[in-house]
Amino acid sequence: MLLTNQVWRNPRDGVLEPLGGSFLNHAAKTILRFDRRDGPRRAVVLVKHRSRPEGSAGFRITSTGLESLGPG
Repeated sequence: MLLTNQVWRNPRDGVLEPLGGSFLNHAAKTILRFDRRDGPRRAVVLVKHRSRPEGSAGFRITSTGLESLGPG
């Protein structure tokens, strides 16, 4: 099952928070966060996983699909 969630920036402290509260953070076994970088570059960040450490990888969206840019 794949679930998605939106985030918002809390005006009190500037921290990104899940729009629907923290339920998905507690219920999910794996959490991936997608960040925008400069231009067409993006990064996927492994935030939570049962057996893998946190990490990230860069990628770019092209007309033929995704292109790997290496580590985060």
